[in-house]
Amino acid sequence: MSKTYLIKSFLLFFALAPLTGCMTTPGAGEHIGSKNDSYNFSGWMTGPNEDVYLYAMKSFDEWIYVGQAKSRTSSYDYLGTNWHFWSIQTKLPANTWWAYGSVPGANGDYLAIIQARDKYGNPLKNWEEGFYGYFQDYDNLGDMWDAKGHHHSIAIWADD
Repeated sequence: MSKTYLIKSFLLFFALAPLTGCMTTPGAGEHIGSKNDSYNFSGWMTGPNEDVYLYAMKSFDEWIYVGQAKSRTSSYDYLGTNWHFWSIQTKLPANTWWAYGSVPGANGDYLAIIQARDKYGNPLKNWEEGFYGYFQDYDNLGDMWDAKGHHHSIAIWADD
């Protein structure tokens, strides 16, 4: 296998990786209510029946599995790509909420870091709060990502 082939394959992988799926709710920095409540985590995948796994950070080097979903067979066409909805209704484990109290800039008493992953363990993209209010304002995913995208993990806030 040539070095050029490997480089092209590597670049193609990273060009396509952002298009495998995303988590749209909750949005980055969103306050979800009480840390004791169940919440709906959801998003979109580019294929039907794709497994999605939800994780929450317990410590800086440990993620805890929280739940699993499968993307639907029906799809929504957006900019020439068929997107398949997925969702997980679950409560985050108590040991994944970090107490923040009245720290300036906090959007709640507790903070959790969450991440959705595909079947290969690759983190899905995330968006700012209000995804469904702005996603039709863009002509392509790249522009929308530049304006409203967040990387692989997002912080969410809650109260007691």
